[in-house]
Amino acid sequence: MSYTPFQNQILPRLIQEWNYTEEDAAAVALELEQATPQVREAFQVWWATQQPCELEIQGYTVASLMQEFQMNPIAAFLTLDWLMQEPESALAALAEGYDVII
Repeated sequence: MSYTPFQNQILPRLIQEWNYTEEDAAAVALELEQATPQVREAFQVWWATQQPCELEIQGYTVASLMQEFQMNPIAAFLTLDWLMQEPESALAALAEGYDVII
């Protein structure tokens, strides 16, 4: 399978450092690449620096999602993107106390 430069940049770390399977890493990399520009840019800064992300969407941040829902940072970024793209369904799912992101 061929990947974009963005995907090639993050796939090895998703697999080695975050213990994603190759299949899950490919799906996550694609979701991150297709994220809204704000979320993708915030993710890329965090990925490169590991500095806390201050992006807030619908009252949630990466840190709050990690704390409240025990998400890893990558799932939190994907959830922020979901909150931006589909706020009603994302907020409803979070209010029920679960997430549906890998």
